[in-house]
Amino acid sequence: MNSTDHNGQEPLIILSDNVVYDPLKRTLSRGKKTINLSENESCLLRLLLNKTSSKREVMHEIWEKRGTIVTESSYYKLVRQLRLSFKKMELDENLIMTLPRIGILYTGTKFEVKSIPVNNERKNIYTYIKCFFHKFLNRTVL
Repeated sequence: MNSTDHNGQEPLIILSDNVVYDPLKRTLSRGKKTINLSENESCLLRLLLNKTSSKREVMHEIWEKRGTIVTESSYYKLVRQLRLSFKKMELDENLIMTLPRIGILYTGTKFEVKSIPVNNERKNIYTYIKCFFHKFLNRTVL
């Protein structure tokens, strides 16, 4: 999930229940509903989409790399914030699962959308996603 497309942009990621995560804009959206994620929430979600991450790894990646020392309560608060953001998008907050003494992971589905065709007009992302799923489903049926 760390890849970028040929335009140097991070791909959109379609999560469970057709929720679109845009890492560049730090948003979750479905239909006409969009919510903004904090920088730390977005960073945490990126980590979880890549692999199971320990508490120590999360704290290092999100805060310590930038020279900030935080307590475990900041970690727990951030995980709670991301779960609340999922809930606002009507995603099951249990898709962010804590494994005692192991770490935290995202357990839902995820698909990368590498690039969006760009014309003179900006296409609606949901039209593109609909087209993507249509092509995907047609390939699996054949």
